[in-house]
Amino acid sequence: MEDFNSQTVYAHYTAFSIGAEVEGFRLKVLTGYSGDAGDSLVYHAGSRFSTKDVDQDSWPEGSCAQIHGGGWWYRNCDTSNLNGRYLNGELPDQYIYQGMYWADFKGPQYSLQKARMLVRPRSQSGTFNYSSSINNSAL
Repeated sequence: MEDFNSQTVYAHYTAFSIGAEVEGFRLKVLTGYSGDAGDSLVYHAGSRFSTKDVDQDSWPEGSCAQIHGGGWWYRNCDTSNLNGRYLNGELPDQYIYQGMYWADFKGPQYSLQKARMLVRPRSQSGTFNYSSSINNSAL
């Protein structure tokens, strides 16, 4: 993740798994956090992926995807949303929680300049297969 002052941080998880469509693309496994961004995704573990047209969050008063913008693993809304709107840094009150944000890095009142999510498959032995990793510069 990167802010508009070119400060970069990262969050790394040793295991990340998403369920099938029939499960609502549930964020099933999320373990082994390390990094300097803070763990703003752990709150979403076990949540289904919600979009503006498919509300699967547990917020009884509405749709987090509609109110906060963008699809994400909303629970009772969010502590991160890397699919939020691309806004410009510090946000006025009416846009809080609507930008691309990570609560432990700048918070919901700041929309990040860049964010990347990279996922690599595990090998058959259960260890990471680094040779099949994604080229970071391609995103």
